Amino acid sequence: MEQSFAPTPDGGPLRFSIQCRNSRNSSSGKRHVVTIDPDWTVTTPHDLEAERIAAAFGGYTSCLDLVDRTIPAFRQALPLLSRRARLALREDARDGWRLPLEEQVEQCCRGHRFTTIASAVSHARSSAHLAGRYGVTRWQLTAVMSGAATAWGAWE
Repeated sequence: MEQSFAPTPDGGPLRFSIQCRNSRNSSSGKRHVVTIDPDWTVTTPHDLEAERIAAAFGGYTSCLDLVDRTIPAFRQALPLLSRRARLALREDARDGWRLPLEEQVEQCCRGHRFTTIASAVSHARSSAHLAGRYGVTRWQLTAVMSGAATAWGAWE
C-alpha cells in the first residue's frame, strides 16, 4: 500500500497521549504526549538513544516498541484505515467473504468466513486484527488509532 501521506489528513503533526510502561508485563504506566511529525519522525519526552542503551542491558520502555514497531505498523495500516486503499476481499462459494490470504492472521481470522462485506472490512480495520497482522501490541496500536481518530474521524 502507498505510504505517501502524513499522519493527519491536513498534513500536520499528530499528537496523542499514551501510557509509558516500564515492563512488558505491566498493565499500566504514566501517560505522556507523543508527536508524529508529517515526515513520520516521532518525538517523546524520553531520550530514546539512552533508552536504547538501557534496553541493550536488559532495560525496557514501551516507547521504544512504540517508535520502532507500532507507529510504523500504523503508518502501513493508514491507507486501509482512512479508506484510501481498498481491501481485495474474496467471495467464497457460500456467499460469504474472506480477507485476502496475505491479510489473514493466525488465531484471528485465518480461514474465517464473514457473512457481509461490511463485517469483513470492519474486522480488517480493527486494532485486534491489525496488531496481529503487524506483530505489535494491541494496547499500543489501539492508543495510536484512538489518538489519530481525533484528526481522521472514527475508523468505522
